[in-house]
Amino acid sequence: MTHPPPATNAYLYTGKDALRNLTQSTVLHEALHNLTKLDDDELYKLLTGKELGFQPSAVINTVLVQNACAAQ
Repeated sequence: MTHPPPATNAYLYTGKDALRNLTQSTVLHEALHNLTKLDDDELYKLLTGKELGFQPSAVINTVLVQNACAAQ
């Protein structure tokens, strides 16, 4: 399966409701996309050795937190 390359720009909505969801793990998750050029499926596999499957991509943030790479 061929995936398009991940986006290289980050756009942030800075409304009050959105800012509470802007965490260290989210910023690192997006930075890893830019550094590795991997999409969510490939990045999750790189970090865990497992398939992402139908899980939401936010589980990547959870993996980063669980491995003390970032705060939630």
